[in-house]
Amino acid sequence: MRPHSTHPTPDGSKTPLMDVFPGSLTLPPRAPETSKRDYGSLLIIAGSVGLSGAASLCAEAALRGGAGLVSVGVPSEIYPIVASCNREALCFPLPSERGLLSPDALEPIKQKLCHASAFVLGCGLGRSESLTALVRQLAGAASCPAVLDADALFALGRDPETILALPRPPILTPHDGEFARLGGALSGDRVENALSFAKSRNCALVLKGHRVICAFPDGAAYQINAGNPGMAKGGSGDALAGLIGSLLCQLPERDAILAACLIHAQSGDKAARRLGEYSMLPRELIAAIPEVMKDMTPT
Repeated sequence: MRPHSTHPTPDGSKTPLMDVFPGSLTLPPRAPETSKRDYGSLLIIAGSVGLSGAASLCAEAALRGGAGLVSVGVPSEIYPIVASCNREALCFPLPSERGLLSPDALEPIKQKLCHASAFVLGCGLGRSESLTALVRQLAGAASCPAVLDADALFALGRDPETILALPRPPILTPHDGEFARLGGALSGDRVENALSFAKSRNCALVLKGHRVICAFPDGAAYQINAGNPGMAKGGSGDALAGLIGSLLCQLPERDAILAACLIHAQSGDKAARRLGEYSMLPRELIAAIPEVMKDMTPT
């Protein structure tokens, strides 16, 4: 990676924005004598009635990302749908009410969390007062790296203390609307805003949109120099959350975040070249992940 430009951090110092572009990152080759246990166990909690696709897309991208085991917990009503769409994932039903996870899902999920290398929470979960409480309890129970996306971000709300109270810095993946709801600023310099948020909330921030910005609490910021407008479709973010979670099982946290964002963007570019920006779908982005990851892995 190379410095792209310089931006002031909240303390007045100058921090280089690193430009992450195709070809700037590689993935470590796998050792011959390994098993699935060597590549981690990802736990995904996602989905609700009407949003089963979010859970499925997240799981499929995670599987393509190479995690050894991918477990997907969903409300019992949509379990048959998600299980039939993800044959390689370990899908399991959870207690639910009116199509959303119920408070009774807390203990079964916490039991699964004890064995997880990484955690993805929020894709298509839906929204309710009881679900907000459940999400906050689960985020607080995670001792492994946790990716909080979509409706999990809604549950965090605007109060910085909600994020600061978590036992370890989370990885937040908002688009601009979600970022504003969390209390992030949209006016002014996008990199400054992302850095200020990451430092004040002690989190890793993946700010989605044109040229994804990855900001970290130590003041480092990276720009993903790939991607296209065809990725602006429902489901693309679910795929990114699953891919980040999968690589968190296998790589150091910052390496996993940057690699996942670059792979996601390059996969979107491959899908756009084949199908055009209007007609490409998130599942076709996911289908391009293996080719991108293969090119990033030295032989």
